[in-house]
Amino acid sequence: MLTIDCTPGARAEIIPTIIFSGLTSLNNRGVEALLVSSTAELQRRIPDASIQVLHRPVDKEPARLRGSGLVFVGEHDRARGVRATVSRLRAGSKAGDGAGNLLCRADLVIASGGDTFSHHYPGMHGHLRKLERALHAGVPVYFMGLSVGPFSMQADTDAWTAAARRASLITVREEISYDYVVGRLGIPAALVERTADPAFLLETPDPDALDRLRAAHGMSGDVAFVGIAPSQSIARLAGIDPERHIAAWVAVVRYLLDDLGVHVLVVPHAHGRNAEADDRVIAQELTRRIGSDKRVTVVDGSEVGAVAYKGLLAGCQLVVAERMHAAIAGLSSSVPTVAIGYSTKAAGIIRQVMGAGLDDRVLLSVERFTDGDQAPTFVAAAWDDRAIFAERLRERLPEIKRLAGRNFDAVVTLMARS
Repeated sequence: MLTIDCTPGARAEIIPTIIFSGLTSLNNRGVEALLVSSTAELQRRIPDASIQVLHRPVDKEPARLRGSGLVFVGEHDRARGVRATVSRLRAGSKAGDGAGNLLCRADLVIASGGDTFSHHYPGMHGHLRKLERALHAGVPVYFMGLSVGPFSMQADTDAWTAAARRASLITVREEISYDYVVGRLGIPAALVERTADPAFLLETPDPDALDRLRAAHGMSGDVAFVGIAPSQSIARLAGIDPERHIAAWVAVVRYLLDDLGVHVLVVPHAHGRNAEADDRVIAQELTRRIGSDKRVTVVDGSEVGAVAYKGLLAGCQLVVAERMHAAIAGLSSSVPTVAIGYSTKAAGIIRQVMGAGLDDRVLLSVERFTDGDQAPTFVAAAWDDRAIFAERLRERLPEIKRLAGRNFDAVVTLMARS
């Protein structure tokens, strides 16, 4: 059996290897948006790098990502790791016999995942254990483009802070996280940089493919569409009554159909392994309650990826999203977007993009969203002001995208040091 010395200083580089850790299910198009945009930016800057992705073996590599140049390594799939090692050795690349040894043989490990380092997600310590393996081996670890915290337990705070202090760099995607990491957790400011979410750089399909995609979903002619991205998980995460949650969405969709007379594109942005995390469940329930209406289109999405989702949302006149990366797909396409939030990430990202004075007109907490008739009233105001929001986005997006690019400029600097 192949074995690798994983003691500090034991690496022997042949081609540069970058490993992504902390990305959860690839069935979540937000995770895919992070990975696809990050991969494209890294390949532009470091074209000879081997980019590898640790993922759960139960989540198969999506067919839509084949040919991307990525290497997917199951986190606990030792046999697959050995086969991948033999393949890389024959190709003149690095050795390793599974995810653990791959981490300690890398040139750089990137901790990604959006807001997985917060009290909302129970798998944080599993992510940190992998990063600790790399740090022990002397591999640079880069926390990239994250929202961090808040942590509700001291053990979580201590574990993340211990790893973060030994990282080579931390970039955070909004100011609230920067203030938390530097001000509350005491991470040295020299180690932390404010950037923007990498998915602001996600591309859309080529024009011909985009025309076919939109036509397949009825998005042609002069028909106005509002894209919505309800989350099956948000009621549980925010402690909201699920019935109040679905009732609020029904009220919004009925307002869009009956009062505005627009068409509605329902985007199930996350496909989970169980019903509580699968947005297709809430999409199905929503359409059941609305009844048969040809003006409501649900994107099937089984093989529709993050790039295609962004192309569809970019063709809408307004986006209303509980899924953060569906909101980013709209915002980064200069589409006026209402974000319904439950955590730091929504408030921080919307504030960063829209700026003072407009952020509170496009951000609604899920508590307010489910309170009486506030949801359709808020959406109505956003519809009326969409020209104002679109103008603000055109003004601010160049800087936001520049900041998003800083995440990857930093990788070039870190790789030059290693």
